Amino acid sequence: QAIPVDGPVVAGVDGSQPGRLAAVLAADEAARRGTGLVLVHVATADDARPVPSEVEEAGAVSRAESANLLDATAAEVTAAHPDLAVERRPVRAAKPERVLIELSGDAALVVVGSRGRGGFSGLVLGSVSQALVQHAHCPVLVAHPQPADAA
Repeated sequence: QAIPVDGPVVAGVDGSQPGRLAAVLAADEAARRGTGLVLVHVATADDARPVPSEVEEAGAVSRAESANLLDATAAEVTAAHPDLAVERRPVRAAKPERVLIELSGDAALVVVGSRGRGGFSGLVLGSVSQALVQHAHCPVLVAHPQPADAA
């Protein structure tokens, strides 16, 4: 399957510093390519099973948090790239990597942050970025912030 070179750049955001870096790098790349940016936040369901009356409330809070995170991220990247078309896509799913792998089918590039640490690839890349590197349908950029003392 050919990679859609004119497809959007997809960035997975989660509110973390690596996720923020991923969004900034993705916006730079989308602007460079003259394509759109899709910001994706995957809210995962808690393992605990709340009673039914709490389910809807938890879902509403989760949706509001996703929307706020995506809005804040979009505002930050459009400040640097005012003409960039940014789509916000909040998703609720059990596994973020499945959502991002599926979205990679129409993307020119997927950008994610990694909080993994250590000297082995399984530790340097987190589980989501590792799954993407192995299964994505397009190139993947894994943003890994450098420690402040490494500057």
